[in-house]
Amino acid sequence: MHETESSQRASTHLMLPPDDPRAVTGTPDVLTRAQEALSEPGLVVVTGGPGSGRSRLLKLLGDAFAGPVFTGGGLAVLADSPAFALTRAVRVRLPGHDAPLLAEAVRARVRGGLLVLDDMQWADPATLAALPLIAAHTRVVIAVRTPHRIPGPVASALREASAAWLPLPPLTSAEATAIVSQVAPGLDAAAVAAVVAQAGGSPLACQALARRSQQTGTPGSPDEAGDLRYAVANALADLNRPARTAMAALGLLGRPAPARLLGSGAAELADNGLIVSLPSAIPAGDPVESITGTLSVVSATTRPTRSDLGMVAAVSPYVAEVAAGMLDADARTGLHRRLARLVPPREAVRHLAAAGEPAEAYRMAVSAARTTSRTGERAELLLLACRLPGAVPEPDVRVSAARAALAAGQPAAAADVLAPLAHTIASGPTVVEAMVLRAEALLQAGDLDGARHSAAAVPTALAPELSAARDRVLLLTDLADDPSLAVGTAASVVARHGDQPAHTGLRAALAAVQAARRAYGWENALASATAAAGDAGDALTARWSAWVLVETLAADGRLPEASHLAQVAAGACQTDLAYSWQTRFIAAGLWCAALRGHAVAAVPSQVQAAPPIMPAIPAFGAGLPQPGHAVRGVATVPVAPPVPAQIEPVLADLVVHRAADLMDRSLPALARAYAASAAGLVEADAGLLGAARARLQAAPGTPVAAWVAAEIAWLDGQPDRAGDWDPETDRIPLLSGLHRITARWAALDGAPIDTTGLESAAGGPTAIHQTLSAWAASPSAAPSAFAASASAWSSVVLREQVRCLIAQGLHEDESDLAVRALLAAEDLAERAGLVVLRGRAQRALRRHSVRRDIRGPRAGDELTAREQQVMRLVAAGDPTRRIAGQLGVSAETVETHIRSAMRKLGARTRTEAAVRVREALAS
Repeated sequence: MHETESSQRASTHLMLPPDDPRAVTGTPDVLTRAQEALSEPGLVVVTGGPGSGRSRLLKLLGDAFAGPVFTGGGLAVLADSPAFALTRAVRVRLPGHDAPLLAEAVRARVRGGLLVLDDMQWADPATLAALPLIAAHTRVVIAVRTPHRIPGPVASALREASAAWLPLPPLTSAEATAIVSQVAPGLDAAAVAAVVAQAGGSPLACQALARRSQQTGTPGSPDEAGDLRYAVANALADLNRPARTAMAALGLLGRPAPARLLGSGAAELADNGLIVSLPSAIPAGDPVESITGTLSVVSATTRPTRSDLGMVAAVSPYVAEVAAGMLDADARTGLHRRLARLVPPREAVRHLAAAGEPAEAYRMAVSAARTTSRTGERAELLLLACRLPGAVPEPDVRVSAARAALAAGQPAAAADVLAPLAHTIASGPTVVEAMVLRAEALLQAGDLDGARHSAAAVPTALAPELSAARDRVLLLTDLADDPSLAVGTAASVVARHGDQPAHTGLRAALAAVQAARRAYGWENALASATAAAGDAGDALTARWSAWVLVETLAADGRLPEASHLAQVAAGACQTDLAYSWQTRFIAAGLWCAALRGHAVAAVPSQVQAAPPIMPAIPAFGAGLPQPGHAVRGVATVPVAPPVPAQIEPVLADLVVHRAADLMDRSLPALARAYAASAAGLVEADAGLLGAARARLQAAPGTPVAAWVAAEIAWLDGQPDRAGDWDPETDRIPLLSGLHRITARWAALDGAPIDTTGLESAAGGPTAIHQTLSAWAASPSAAPSAFAASASAWSSVVLREQVRCLIAQGLHEDESDLAVRALLAAEDLAERAGLVVLRGRAQRALRRHSVRRDIRGPRAGDELTAREQQVMRLVAAGDPTRRIAGQLGVSAETVETHIRSAMRKLGARTRTEAAVRVREALAS
């Protein structure tokens, strides 16, 4: 009867309180298994690392037990006191000299109760010996921290006597994210991910590091979060010396490493669950030296054993950092020196610098930079060499570092590394080259005045190569300030260097001037400049001219061509580790996809880390397809193959997902602007206006964001905020035309906007001019003009086709014709997921007494509470993985809830489903 009541009471305590940080972890499963084992006398052993929640689990077991609970445990300072842990529990003096007598004394005291003992890694030998005897007649649950120093035979005896040996599992990523988000709700997604990665599945580490991150903006160093660090250091002290050294090596490396590199200590780390095995990246037969100095060979035929773990990683990077922090100065320096001999050069440089050998680190960095074929790696090595404390870089090394940094998309770093040369009183070819290169760096960083001043300070008597580089900077600063002024500068450049300069950068600049003027053949000029720069190994010019080509094509509304070229360029940049350029091209491709709204050739995928070893590829720009368009009757080769005007509603969700993934990373400002604008436009069209505005906060002051902000205001019923735009937008024909069209709609909706001057726009697709002409047409001519402009938009921007059909219906006097246009607009908006525009078409239909049924929930198929919760977060703009973290479930579970909600609501996209849920809750 007692056991039955205990079990019934226990079953009511299986669910943890909702506000308990462990409520979303694997603890309930372990708790259930422990309670099942304790349904009768026996020993249950709970193990786990520091901060894993052992003490919390013991408390839950005690709270859930119906009878008396006797709680005790070991203390490190009294580890030699006989029977101390048991004495704390039963509160009587016990005979610690005899194990059977000790067991009987405890059993007589506890009887049908529960004996709970924590921190048994510090228990004395008498207590450990008595536990199996006590458990023969009493319910006993103990917690043992790993690692521990319990002798092997004693540990084996405990395991053999236990009814259940329960290691506490580390938190999953979703569980850890939920804890961090609860403890520090102010952290953004990137900061949460950093804390989760550092904590390594430890609940205590998640909480402590989250608090530290919220206070300081960083997860915190191993010297912070004192209680946690003390607990981790105590645990590491129980490892043998090789294991502590191996853990410290992982902390200094900051990445996974071959187990053989860590030496013999890797086996004990594996036994204590402090490292996990990863797929090996060491080819069979390769010798691998360890931190102990021995050399071994990986065999392709040897079966992996406990000491042959392949690649391993620390379960918790924080624990590894604490282990590194426990080293004294000499040991730390020595370990850095040993690691420098065993790791690739780019890492060895940092270890040598940390070991106090900057001169050797400098020589290694410069040497390694000469041998690498990847621009991003070369830039990293040379910039590191120039920034080493105590190193005195040669001028030519600074110049090489700046060139590599520019090619990798880091103009600010290039300008900084050249500053000492630019301000020196010395002269010579290298110093002059540095002045010209710094002017280019300032230009790429957007500092036009600084670039012009730096270029103007260069002596006039220059070698042809330097003269051309200086003239490129002066030409491009004029182009940025005033394209009409750049035409005269370009004429002077051509007079000095010819219309096809040998300098690839100057050739690309002249092509950019042609592009700004939309001179005949500008596409081919830019594409050939890109290819020529790639052939010449000029990565900066190749990427820059490709970027100008992408932006200009997009500005003219040639979105499929721009998207295709952006994808090609992003792939080449990824291979060369040019992350900044890569993200810029990816974001531009997402913007093209979001704006067009059709199924384009391909949406550039999310950023992925390049493999550690990649084959050499041709220089960027070589073999690029020549762009083209029917220009003045001359057909040229198209950039992208023809793409059918196929509506793909899921494209909207794909754009938002990839843009959100991109924005969670560290991005250049321009890439962030395009990604934020792409996601914001899609969300605004789907009715998620609050989420769309939040996106744009990451991209203030850019032309693309300015138009999207105006569009959001109009979609949200605030036409008075939709009429103004950034004058810089006028340089982008497509955006300029779209701004004018939006202003027309705002004026129609009652905004006090002067429509004078909105009749025409410079450049851009024919559809823009047709639409603006339709707005300015007479009442009798407007319907047919809008019908023609709707057809013109069908292969350019789908949402504008819908707006023109709505405008046709609003201007049409004959009811049948108006209804026909509005029904076409409604159908197109429905299939494309344009929720707000669909609603506008339906309101217009009601004026003609046409009431359209809005697709609603299926009868008897209401959303569950969890589905509503998920869709609310979707409506707030959260991506799948962030929702998973907040709810403590997997990303696959979130997607299942979203698909179920979409099916029940009859929605074609997740954003449409979210809008319907929000509307239903509001009503």
